[in-house]
Amino acid sequence: MTLDLGLTYDTSHERMQQAMDILRDIAADNENLEERVVTAFTAFNDFALNIRFIYYIRKGQSVFGVQTQINLEILRRFNEAGLEFAFPTQTIYTIPAEEG
Repeated sequence: MTLDLGLTYDTSHERMQQAMDILRDIAADNENLEERVVTAFTAFNDFALNIRFIYYIRKGQSVFGVQTQINLEILRRFNEAGLEFAFPTQTIYTIPAEEG
């Protein structure tokens, strides 16, 4: 499975490393996954700093069941660590109309 996670642009490089460490720990703790795991800081996207997480589900396991386990654990651990997922944002500046 390949999962792309976007963290907010105010995430420090130490916190990006922490996020990747958490992902590796989640994979290591899940007996339904093979040992092969890839985590990488892959992109400076428009709205997020991107981390790619690739993991392999053991043969015979429920793909959706394991995917749900992994996603819930990511959500829990990232929330506990205060790591914020990014979402598209926009800043609009308005110029006041001249009074006349």
